[in-house]
Amino acid sequence: MVTEELQNNPKGLGLESPGTSNSKDAYGFRELQPFFWSAGVWLFLGWGIHLYRLWGNAELFEGLAWFSLLGMLGLLDLWAMSQSIRGIFLWMGSESSEKRAAHALQAFYWGLIKLASLGILIAILVQGSTVPTVSLVLGTSTLVVVPLIGGFWWNQKVLRHA
Repeated sequence: MVTEELQNNPKGLGLESPGTSNSKDAYGFRELQPFFWSAGVWLFLGWGIHLYRLWGNAELFEGLAWFSLLGMLGLLDLWAMSQSIRGIFLWMGSESSEKRAAHALQAFYWGLIKLASLGILIAILVQGSTVPTVSLVLGTSTLVVVPLIGGFWWNQKVLRHA
C-alpha cells in the first residue's frame, strides 16, 4: 500500500528525491514541522524545569549542559531514524538501478548515524553517574515526548486536510 501511494503521489508522503522539482523541501522539512516545533517547545520546557529545580544549586549549569547534550543526541537519533526510513522508502520506490544504489547507501549511512547516536546515549546512561537526575530523565525523555507530541500534532494536521 505504501509503495502504491509512493508511486501515485510521492509528494504526499514527503519522499521526493533531492533532484526533483521541489528541491527546496528535499528532506521533508515541511512534513516534519510539527516535530520540530514540539522539539523546540520540549527543550525550552526542559530548560525551564531545570531553572526551577536547580536554581541556586551548583549543578544548574552542568544540568543545563547535560540536558542540552542528551536532548540533542535524542533529536539526532530521531532525525536519523526518519531519514533512514525515508531512504528505505525511496530505495523501494526507485526504478533505475543507479538511484536504487544511491538510496540504499543513503539509508545505510543514516542508519549508522542512528546507531552511533543511540550508542553514545547508552554509554552516557551507563557511565554517567555524575549527570544530575533531572537532566538524565528530561534528556532521555526527548526520545518519547517529541515523537508523541509531534506525531499527535502531525496527525491532527493530516486529518484536518483530509
